[in-house]
Amino acid sequence: GRLAPQKSPGLFIRAAAALHAMYKEHSSTLPPQFVVIGDGPLRQASEQLAIDLGLRLNHDIHFIGWLPPETVRSAIRNLTHVVVHTNILEETFCMCNLEALAEGRPVISFGVGGVSEYLNSGDDHGIIVDTPSVPALVA
Repeated sequence: GRLAPQKSPGLFIRAAAALHAMYKEHSSTLPPQFVVIGDGPLRQASEQLAIDLGLRLNHDIHFIGWLPPETVRSAIRNLTHVVVHTNILEETFCMCNLEALAEGRPVISFGVGGVSEYLNSGDDHGIIVDTPSVPALVA
């Protein structure tokens, strides 16, 4: 994925920080770890935002950069869930969602473009988040 304004990486990072804080405060289990696959003009700002929000790089959140397509699928297999946080309304079908579904991973995605044509919220394959916001993404 691209770390660019239309992909709203800051929204994901804020949601990750909120979820991480919730786990630390209310759960006896280890907080989740987060992985950001991709690169782009907002990479440095995204890493700094994560630090500013209390996430430790390479521990709580991992920015692994751009990966070739064959490596992306392998990386997805190591995840429990895939969050696709693009808010581009004209997104046709969002390749990241399809890659995650092909690897049998549940997808959490905004219902932009054609996403709601193949992803049904509440089934075993994923959740559609209607409102692009931190509370909606965390819920």
